[in-house]
Amino acid sequence: MSVSDRRIGSIMQFISAVSAGDFEARLETTGANDELDTLMAGLNGLASELAAKSGTLSTFERYTASLARANAELERREQHLAALAYHDALTGLPNRKGFEEHADDALDDARATGWNVALLLVDLDGFKPVNDRHGHKAGDEVLRVVAQRLADAVGDGGVVCRLGGDEFAVIMRRARGLEHATALARTLNVAVSKPIPLPDGGTGARVSASIGVTLSRGGRLDRDHLLETADQAMYDAKRRGPGHFCVREPRRALRLMRVAPSTSTAAIRFPRSASHGQLATRRTGFVSPEAQRQAGRVSA
Repeated sequence: MSVSDRRIGSIMQFISAVSAGDFEARLETTGANDELDTLMAGLNGLASELAAKSGTLSTFERYTASLARANAELERREQHLAALAYHDALTGLPNRKGFEEHADDALDDARATGWNVALLLVDLDGFKPVNDRHGHKAGDEVLRVVAQRLADAVGDGGVVCRLGGDEFAVIMRRARGLEHATALARTLNVAVSKPIPLPDGGTGARVSASIGVTLSRGGRLDRDHLLETADQAMYDAKRRGPGHFCVREPRRALRLMRVAPSTSTAAIRFPRSASHGQLATRRTGFVSPEAQRQAGRVSA
C-alpha cells in the first residue's frame, strides 16, 4: 500500500471518528506539502473548531440544565408560598382567603346547578380557659384536634376553613336544605365536645361549639351576605350559652320567598348526650316554615 493510500485510509477513519462525535481525533501529516497534506491540515482545523464549539455547547447545556433545575425549585417554592397564603399554618385548613375562594366556587356551582349552599360558622366555647390554664401549646393542640374532627365529620360534602382564632367555617356544597345543614351542626357539636388529650398528659380539655347556620338557596346570595347572616346566627347561639346552634335565613332570601322581611331565627340547645336530655327551642321574630318544621322535630 502506497503512502497516499495509507493517508486516504487515515482520512476515511478520521471522517468516521468525527462523524461519531470524536472531535479530538487528529490526522498526522507527512510533510509532503501536497494536496493530501493540505486536506489533512484543513480537516484537523475543522476538528479543532468542532471541539471548541462542542465545549461551548456542553457548557450551554449544563447552564440550561442548571437553569431548569433553578426554575423548578422556584416554581416549587412559589407553590409552597401560595399554599401558605391560602392555608392556615397551624391546622392545614384553608384560611380566610381560602374560604373566600371555596365559598365563591360553591356559590357559582349552586347558581349553575340550582343546588343550595349552607354555611356554618363554628366558634369554640371554653377555648380561652384552656389557653389560660394549660398554655398556648395546649391551645394549639386543641385547635389542631378540633380542625381534624370537623374535617372528618364534614367529609367530602363540604370544606372546613379556619377563619382565625377559634372560629371555623364549614361550607356545605349542594346542601339539600336547612334540615341537612342542622343535622350537620349537631354532628359537629358532638365531635367537638369530646375530651381532647393535652400534651402535658392532664385529664384533657373540653370545649363545645356555638354554631350559626344559614342557607343560600340556589346560590342566590353572595358570599359576604351569606357570611354576615351566619355570623349573626352564631352570635345568637353564643347569647344562649355554650352548645347551641341557631338558624338564620337571610332577609334577602325571605323577600324572594314573599314572606315577612324580618330576620328568621331558630335556636336549639344540644343535649349533653345522644341518649338523654330535653331539647329546648326558643324562637325570635319570624321563623320560616322550614325552620319551624325543623324546630318541631327537635322540641315538643
